Amino acid sequence: MRCKHESCKNDGKDIERWNLTDSMGYPCGTVCKDCVDAQKSTFNPVIFQDSQDYRQYMAECGENLDDDY
Repeated sequence: MRCKHESCKNDGKDIERWNLTDSMGYPCGTVCKDCVDAQKSTFNPVIFQDSQDYRQYMAECGENLDDDY
């Protein structure tokens, strides 16, 4: 499994990687300990904070928050 972040210095190395998720559980890419902050920086920081703030941000952006489309 490769890191999503393009500048990962551990590419090709056998190190632990995991799926980074936001505060609501949405996937944000595969990362290792060295590139997690760089990958997070490609997203709005609110998505990694309180999920209620994230839901409000989504609503303000016009996102559908209901499971029923």
